[in-house]
Amino acid sequence: MMRVDPHRCPDCGEPAEGTVDIVPGIAQFGDFSEDGITDWAGGTRMCWDGQMPQTDAQGRTLVQCEHAHDWWAVVEGLEPPPPEPTLAERLESLGVTGEDLDELVHDAASRIGSEVNNSGLAGQLRFLLEHGVTLQEIEQATKKEDA
Repeated sequence: MMRVDPHRCPDCGEPAEGTVDIVPGIAQFGDFSEDGITDWAGGTRMCWDGQMPQTDAQGRTLVQCEHAHDWWAVVEGLEPPPPEPTLAERLESLGVTGEDLDELVHDAASRIGSEVNNSGLAGQLRFLLEHGVTLQEIEQATKKEDA
């Protein structure tokens, strides 16, 4: 149950019809050309689970009557939606463990290693230093044996 104050429109006296919400949506692209050019497809996929009432700095909620008049009201008992579970929480609830991702992580790390190695000496050094390899370790790894 919720209590809305004021629950009647200050302009016409009609009761509030509901809250004025922000609903996220994905404005969809049309087909892409080979070089990445597209246009709007003309549709929007609405993400209803992200729907949130508009509120102001005082915590009041924007409400509206059937005549589309808006006003700020205190809405008591309006519960925020529970937070969405994280990806890790969703996967854990399905019984997925870290071991299930081992091969995928290895493949991804291997791709990163290939990209770094293909970036040349400067890129390799930057990567090593950013990932905690010391200058001393780099020097030891690059010492040439006297031939």
